[in-house]
Amino acid sequence: MNLKHLPSHIWKSGFTLVELIIVMAIIGILSASVIGVINPVQQQKKASDSVRRADLAKISTALEQYYADHNAYPVGSGDIPSADISNYMRGNVPTETNTDYRYCYISTLNVQDYVLCSVSEAMGDNTASITGSPAPCSVVTSGPEPDRYCVANPF
Repeated sequence: MNLKHLPSHIWKSGFTLVELIIVMAIIGILSASVIGVINPVQQQKKASDSVRRADLAKISTALEQYYADHNAYPVGSGDIPSADISNYMRGNVPTETNTDYRYCYISTLNVQDYVLCSVSEAMGDNTASITGSPAPCSVVTSGPEPDRYCVANPF
């Protein structure tokens, strides 16, 4: 198509390469700053922690129903007593597949108390220094830490 017969202000209108590069750079800077503010990795960790808290609440409810029937909590230390409480839950007993954040259950000797715990991903991860039983189980003897989430019987 021959543009010579059109007025020069029509066929010369448009963006120059420099203008396009500047606009793309501005869009890139804005999108990078938005991603930096949103921090998707931290948001994913918070979402995982929310699921853990909801799971511990469900397990706690099942433990209370077990207690109502047996006048005691299941005996155990370490993993959730899935075999004991599975009849009191809809569906499967929640489990955590990541061993650094797995759920921990501890019942006292008189089986009138329990503590359920998990480690928070969003608050920090110091599980590497704790060996042996699941990391959140250390909370019973040392007290809660900011990177732990625990539920105990309401009595």
